[in-house]
Amino acid sequence: MSELILPKEIEKKLNDVAQSTDRETGVKNVFVGMPNMCTLNVGLVSKLFAWAQQRTYTPWFHFLTEKRPIDFARNCLGQRFLDSKCDYMLMIDDDVDPHPALIDLASLDKDIVAGNTHCWINDELMSSIWQRAECEQCMVVEEFKKDGTNKDPSQYQVKGDMLYRWNPFINSYSPFYDRSGSGAQKAKCRCKGTGFDPFVFRTHQQIIGEAGLLRADSVGGASMMIARRVMEKSRWPWFKFLYKESSEIMLTEDHYFCWQALENGFEVWGEPQLVCSHYKILDLWAVQRKIIKSFEQGREYEKSNQQARSGIIIPTADEIASVVK
Repeated sequence: MSELILPKEIEKKLNDVAQSTDRETGVKNVFVGMPNMCTLNVGLVSKLFAWAQQRTYTPWFHFLTEKRPIDFARNCLGQRFLDSKCDYMLMIDDDVDPHPALIDLASLDKDIVAGNTHCWINDELMSSIWQRAECEQCMVVEEFKKDGTNKDPSQYQVKGDMLYRWNPFINSYSPFYDRSGSGAQKAKCRCKGTGFDPFVFRTHQQIIGEAGLLRADSVGGASMMIARRVMEKSRWPWFKFLYKESSEIMLTEDHYFCWQALENGFEVWGEPQLVCSHYKILDLWAVQRKIIKSFEQGREYEKSNQQARSGIIIPTADEIASVVK
Protein backbone atom coordinates (compact mmCIF):
# COMPACT_ATOMS: atom_id res chain seq x y z
CA MET A 1 0.00 0.00 0.00
CA SER A 2 1.37 3.40 -0.95
CA GLU A 3 2.05 5.92 1.79
CA LEU A 4 -0.51 8.74 2.22
CA ILE A 5 1.05 12.14 1.53
CA LEU A 6 -0.60 15.00 3.42
CA PRO A 7 -1.03 18.52 1.95
CA LYS A 8 1.54 19.98 4.39
CA GLU A 9 4.16 17.51 3.15
CA ILE A 10 3.41 18.44 -0.45
CA GLU A 11 3.59 22.12 0.52
CA LYS A 12 7.11 21.65 1.92
CA LYS A 13 8.28 19.76 -1.18
CA LEU A 14 6.81 22.45 -3.46
CA ASN A 15 8.45 25.32 -1.60
CA ASP A 16 11.78 23.47 -1.51
CA VAL A 17 11.64 23.08 -5.30
CA ALA A 18 10.52 26.68 -5.81
CA GLN A 19 13.29 28.13 -3.63
CA SER A 20 15.98 26.00 -5.29
CA THR A 21 14.98 27.09 -8.81
CA ASP A 22 16.97 29.89 -10.43
CA ARG A 23 14.77 32.93 -11.13
CA GLU A 24 15.07 35.83 -13.48
CA THR A 25 15.89 39.18 -11.88
CA GLY A 26 12.90 41.17 -10.61
CA VAL A 27 10.32 38.39 -10.90
CA LYS A 28 6.99 38.79 -9.13
CA ASN A 29 6.22 36.86 -5.95
CA VAL A 30 2.92 34.97 -6.11
CA PHE A 31 1.28 33.54 -2.98
CA VAL A 32 -0.56 30.39 -4.09
CA GLY A 33 -3.16 29.61 -1.44
CA MET A 34 -5.31 26.48 -1.48
CA PRO A 35 -8.11 25.81 1.01
CA ASN A 36 -8.58 22.04 1.32
CA MET A 37 -9.96 19.23 3.45
CA CYS A 38 -6.88 16.99 3.14
CA THR A 39 -7.81 16.11 -0.45
CA LEU A 40 -5.98 17.32 -3.56
CA ASN A 41 -6.59 16.24 -7.14
CA VAL A 42 -3.63 14.96 -9.14
CA GLY A 43 -4.04 17.57 -11.87
CA LEU A 44 -3.69 20.40 -9.33
CA VAL A 45 -0.56 18.92 -7.76
CA SER A 46 1.10 18.39 -11.14
CA LYS A 47 0.45 22.04 -12.12
CA LEU A 48 1.88 23.24 -8.81
CA PHE A 49 5.14 21.35 -9.33
CA ALA A 50 5.39 22.76 -12.87
CA TRP A 51 4.94 26.28 -11.47
CA ALA A 52 7.55 25.63 -8.79
CA GLN A 53 10.15 24.97 -11.51
CA GLN A 54 9.36 27.81 -13.93
CA ARG A 55 11.50 30.97 -13.86
CA THR A 56 8.96 33.75 -14.56
CA TYR A 57 7.51 34.03 -11.05
CA THR A 58 8.50 33.08 -7.54
CA PRO A 59 5.57 31.04 -6.14
CA TRP A 60 5.03 30.60 -2.41
CA PHE A 61 2.71 27.69 -1.75
CA HIS A 62 0.37 27.50 1.21
CA PHE A 63 -2.21 24.79 1.89
CA LEU A 64 -4.90 25.83 4.36
CA THR A 65 -6.30 22.56 5.66
CA GLU A 66 -9.64 21.82 7.35
CA LYS A 67 -10.84 25.40 7.72
CA ARG A 68 -14.56 25.83 7.24
CA PRO A 69 -16.75 27.54 6.16
CA ILE A 70 -15.08 28.66 2.97
CA ASP A 71 -15.33 32.40 3.73
CA PHE A 72 -13.33 31.80 6.93
CA ALA A 73 -10.73 29.83 4.95
CA ARG A 74 -10.39 32.59 2.35
CA ASN A 75 -10.01 35.23 5.05
CA CYS A 76 -7.26 33.16 6.70
CA LEU A 77 -5.46 32.93 3.37
CA GLY A 78 -5.84 36.68 2.88
CA GLN A 79 -4.18 37.40 6.22
CA ARG A 80 -1.30 35.01 5.56
CA PHE A 81 -0.85 36.58 2.13
CA LEU A 82 -0.52 40.03 3.69
CA ASP A 83 1.96 38.64 6.21
CA SER A 84 4.12 37.51 3.29
CA LYS A 85 6.07 39.72 0.91
CA CYS A 86 4.18 38.52 -2.15
CA ASP A 87 2.74 40.84 -4.79
CA TYR A 88 -0.28 38.69 -5.71
CA MET A 89 -2.42 35.98 -4.19
CA LEU A 90 -3.68 33.17 -6.40
CA MET A 91 -6.45 31.17 -4.73
CA ILE A 92 -7.18 27.70 -6.07
CA ASP A 93 -9.76 25.37 -4.52
CA ASP A 94 -8.75 21.76 -3.93
CA ASP A 95 -11.37 20.45 -6.40
CA VAL A 96 -9.95 22.55 -9.26
CA ASP A 97 -7.41 21.39 -11.84
CA PRO A 98 -6.13 24.77 -13.07
CA HIS A 99 -5.17 25.79 -16.58
CA PRO A 100 -1.36 25.52 -16.90
CA ALA A 101 -1.13 29.27 -17.62
CA LEU A 102 -3.32 30.37 -14.70
CA ILE A 103 -0.34 31.73 -12.76
CA ASP A 104 0.44 34.00 -15.75
CA LEU A 105 -2.53 36.15 -14.71
CA ALA A 106 -0.01 37.89 -12.43
CA SER A 107 1.62 39.44 -15.50
CA LEU A 108 -1.58 41.36 -16.28
CA ASP A 109 -1.32 43.42 -13.07
CA LYS A 110 -5.11 43.49 -12.71
CA ASP A 111 -6.76 44.24 -9.37
CA ILE A 112 -8.81 41.04 -9.52
CA VAL A 113 -8.77 38.54 -12.37
CA ALA A 114 -9.87 34.91 -12.56
CA GLY A 115 -9.74 31.92 -14.82
CA ASN A 116 -12.84 30.34 -16.28
CA THR A 117 -14.01 27.76 -13.73
CA HIS A 118 -17.47 26.35 -14.36
CA CYS A 119 -20.04 25.74 -11.62
CA TRP A 120 -23.13 23.55 -11.38
CA ILE A 121 -25.85 25.59 -9.63
CA ASN A 122 -29.54 24.65 -9.47
CA ASP A 123 -29.11 22.11 -12.29
CA GLU A 124 -27.46 24.70 -14.52
CA LEU A 125 -23.90 24.63 -15.82
CA MET A 126 -22.42 28.12 -15.88
CA SER A 127 -19.13 29.92 -16.08
CA SER A 128 -17.93 31.78 -12.98
CA ILE A 129 -17.33 35.03 -14.85
CA TRP A 130 -20.38 37.09 -13.96
CA GLN A 131 -22.37 40.20 -14.79
CA ARG A 132 -24.95 41.87 -12.60
CA ALA A 133 -28.54 41.00 -13.48
CA GLU A 134 -31.54 43.34 -13.52
CA CYS A 135 -32.26 44.76 -10.09
CA GLU A 136 -34.61 42.56 -8.06
CA GLN A 137 -35.27 45.29 -5.51
CA CYS A 138 -36.53 47.63 -8.23
CA MET A 139 -38.86 44.91 -9.52
CA VAL A 140 -40.21 44.21 -6.03
CA VAL A 141 -40.91 47.92 -5.44
CA GLU A 142 -42.66 48.31 -8.82
CA GLU A 143 -44.92 45.35 -8.08
CA PHE A 144 -45.70 46.70 -4.61
CA LYS A 145 -46.42 50.19 -5.96
CA LYS A 146 -48.79 48.76 -8.57
CA ASP A 147 -51.04 46.53 -6.46
CA GLY A 148 -49.52 46.15 -3.00
CA THR A 149 -48.30 42.58 -3.57
CA ASN A 150 -45.02 41.15 -2.31
CA LYS A 151 -43.04 39.61 -5.18
CA ASP A 152 -40.43 38.00 -2.90
CA PRO A 153 -41.60 36.99 0.61
CA SER A 154 -38.15 35.49 1.33
CA GLN A 155 -36.59 38.97 1.55
CA TYR A 156 -39.50 41.39 2.01
CA GLN A 157 -42.47 41.88 4.31
CA VAL A 158 -45.62 43.96 3.85
CA LYS A 159 -47.34 45.65 6.77
CA GLY A 160 -50.18 47.88 5.64
CA ASP A 161 -48.79 50.37 3.15
CA MET A 162 -45.19 49.76 4.12
CA LEU A 163 -42.79 47.41 2.36
CA TYR A 164 -39.96 46.17 4.58
CA ARG A 165 -36.75 44.65 3.23
CA TRP A 166 -34.35 42.22 4.87
CA ASN A 167 -31.03 43.73 5.89
CA PRO A 168 -28.37 40.96 6.08
CA PHE A 169 -25.93 43.22 7.92
CA ILE A 170 -28.17 43.70 10.95
CA ASN A 171 -30.27 40.53 10.43
CA SER A 172 -33.52 42.41 10.62
CA TYR A 173 -36.21 44.00 8.44
CA SER A 174 -36.26 47.76 7.93
CA PRO A 175 -38.70 50.12 6.11
CA PHE A 176 -38.06 50.27 2.37
CA TYR A 177 -41.05 51.80 0.56
CA ASP A 178 -44.23 53.58 1.72
CA ARG A 179 -47.19 53.00 -0.59
CA SER A 180 -49.44 55.53 1.15
CA GLY A 181 -50.13 59.02 -0.22
CA SER A 182 -46.58 60.22 0.37
CA GLY A 183 -45.10 57.35 -1.66
CA ALA A 184 -41.78 57.95 0.01
CA GLN A 185 -38.77 55.73 -0.59
CA LYS A 186 -37.53 55.00 2.93
CA ALA A 187 -34.15 53.65 1.81
CA LYS A 188 -32.09 53.65 -1.36
CA CYS A 189 -32.22 50.67 -3.65
CA ARG A 190 -28.93 48.79 -3.58
CA CYS A 191 -28.54 49.23 -7.37
CA LYS A 192 -28.12 52.99 -6.77
CA GLY A 193 -30.22 53.84 -9.80
CA THR A 194 -28.21 51.74 -12.27
CA GLY A 195 -30.94 49.12 -12.69
CA PHE A 196 -28.43 46.30 -12.09
CA ASP A 197 -28.42 44.40 -8.82
CA PRO A 198 -25.04 43.99 -7.04
CA PHE A 199 -26.42 40.93 -5.23
CA VAL A 200 -27.83 39.09 -8.27
CA PHE A 201 -25.60 37.73 -11.04
CA ARG A 202 -25.81 35.97 -14.38
CA THR A 203 -23.11 34.44 -16.57
CA HIS A 204 -21.25 37.09 -18.57
CA GLN A 205 -23.14 37.53 -21.84
CA GLN A 206 -19.97 37.87 -23.98
CA ILE A 207 -18.18 34.80 -22.71
CA ILE A 208 -19.02 32.50 -25.65
CA GLY A 209 -16.49 32.94 -28.41
CA GLU A 210 -14.71 35.82 -26.66
CA ALA A 211 -10.94 35.67 -27.21
CA GLY A 212 -9.64 38.14 -24.65
CA LEU A 213 -10.14 39.49 -21.16
CA LEU A 214 -13.63 40.50 -20.09
CA ARG A 215 -14.49 43.28 -17.68
CA ALA A 216 -16.80 41.65 -15.15
CA ASP A 217 -18.82 42.41 -12.02
CA SER A 218 -17.76 39.28 -10.17
CA VAL A 219 -15.63 36.16 -10.61
CA GLY A 220 -15.44 32.87 -8.75
CA GLY A 221 -12.98 32.42 -5.89
CA ALA A 222 -11.96 28.94 -7.07
CA SER A 223 -9.29 30.33 -9.46
CA MET A 224 -8.87 34.00 -8.51
CA MET A 225 -5.76 36.21 -8.69
CA ILE A 226 -5.78 39.25 -6.35
CA ALA A 227 -3.29 42.11 -6.21
CA ARG A 228 -1.91 43.09 -2.80
CA ARG A 229 -3.31 46.64 -3.12
CA VAL A 230 -6.87 45.26 -3.13
CA MET A 231 -6.41 43.35 0.13
CA GLU A 232 -4.60 46.27 1.79
CA LYS A 233 -7.34 48.80 0.97
CA SER A 234 -10.36 46.54 1.53
CA ARG A 235 -11.90 46.09 4.96
CA TRP A 236 -11.80 42.79 6.85
CA PRO A 237 -13.53 40.39 6.55
CA TRP A 238 -12.71 40.42 2.86
CA PHE A 239 -14.88 37.36 2.20
CA LYS A 240 -18.28 36.97 3.78
CA PHE A 241 -21.55 35.11 3.26
CA LEU A 242 -24.74 37.15 3.56
CA TYR A 243 -27.90 35.28 4.59
CA LYS A 244 -31.65 35.64 4.33
CA GLU A 245 -33.86 35.28 7.39
CA SER A 246 -34.47 31.65 6.37
CA SER A 247 -30.68 31.00 6.59
CA GLU A 248 -30.51 30.59 2.82
CA ILE A 249 -27.46 32.20 1.24
CA MET A 250 -28.22 35.66 -0.08
CA LEU A 251 -24.71 36.42 -1.38
CA THR A 252 -21.73 34.08 -1.63
CA GLU A 253 -18.32 35.00 -0.28
CA ASP A 254 -16.66 35.61 -3.67
CA HIS A 255 -19.54 37.81 -4.88
CA TYR A 256 -19.27 39.77 -1.63
CA PHE A 257 -15.53 40.24 -2.10
CA CYS A 258 -15.92 41.48 -5.69
CA TRP A 259 -18.81 43.77 -4.71
CA GLN A 260 -16.72 45.39 -1.99
CA ALA A 261 -13.75 45.73 -4.34
CA LEU A 262 -15.88 47.52 -6.94
CA GLU A 263 -17.19 49.83 -4.20
CA ASN A 264 -13.56 50.69 -3.41
CA GLY A 265 -12.81 51.61 -7.02
CA PHE A 266 -11.05 48.41 -8.09
CA GLU A 267 -11.70 46.47 -11.30
CA VAL A 268 -12.75 42.85 -11.79
CA TRP A 269 -11.75 40.84 -14.86
CA GLY A 270 -12.20 37.31 -16.18
CA GLU A 271 -10.18 35.35 -18.73
CA PRO A 272 -12.53 32.96 -20.59
CA GLN A 273 -9.70 31.14 -22.35
CA LEU A 274 -8.06 29.96 -19.12
CA VAL A 275 -10.52 27.13 -18.54
CA CYS A 276 -10.02 25.19 -15.30
CA SER A 277 -11.52 21.77 -14.60
CA HIS A 278 -13.82 21.68 -11.58
CA TYR A 279 -14.61 18.29 -10.06
CA LYS A 280 -18.08 17.83 -8.56
CA ILE A 281 -20.48 15.03 -7.65
CA LEU A 282 -23.43 15.49 -10.00
CA ASP A 283 -26.82 13.91 -10.56
CA LEU A 284 -26.54 12.37 -14.04
CA TRP A 285 -30.28 12.72 -14.58
CA ALA A 286 -29.96 16.45 -13.88
CA VAL A 287 -27.17 16.59 -16.48
CA GLN A 288 -29.41 14.78 -18.98
CA ARG A 289 -32.25 17.25 -18.29
CA LYS A 290 -29.83 20.11 -18.94
CA ILE A 291 -28.77 18.56 -22.27
CA ILE A 292 -32.41 18.16 -23.33
CA LYS A 293 -33.23 21.71 -22.26
CA SER A 294 -30.26 23.12 -24.18
CA PHE A 295 -31.26 21.13 -27.27
CA GLU A 296 -34.85 22.41 -27.11
CA GLN A 297 -33.67 26.00 -26.62
CA GLY A 298 -31.35 25.66 -29.62
CA ARG A 299 -34.14 24.26 -31.76
CA GLU A 300 -36.49 27.10 -30.79
CA TYR A 301 -33.77 29.65 -31.51
CA GLU A 302 -33.10 28.17 -34.95
CA LYS A 303 -36.85 28.04 -35.68
CA SER A 304 -37.28 31.73 -34.80
CA ASN A 305 -34.28 32.62 -36.99
CA GLN A 306 -35.75 30.71 -39.93
CA GLN A 307 -39.01 32.62 -39.57
CA ALA A 308 -37.18 35.93 -39.38
CA ARG A 309 -35.06 35.19 -42.47
CA SER A 310 -37.85 33.83 -44.66
CA GLY A 311 -40.85 35.70 -43.38
CA ILE A 312 -42.66 32.35 -43.40
CA ILE A 313 -44.69 31.47 -40.33
CA ILE A 314 -44.02 27.84 -39.44
CA PRO A 315 -47.21 26.25 -38.04
CA THR A 316 -47.17 24.18 -34.89
CA ALA A 317 -48.21 20.50 -34.83
CA ASP A 318 -51.58 21.45 -33.27
CA GLU A 319 -52.24 24.07 -35.96
CA ILE A 320 -51.52 21.50 -38.70
CA ALA A 321 -53.81 18.96 -37.04
CA SER A 322 -56.66 21.48 -36.87
CA VAL A 323 -56.38 22.20 -40.60
CA VAL A 324 -56.27 18.51 -41.52
CA LYS A 325 -59.49 17.97 -39.62
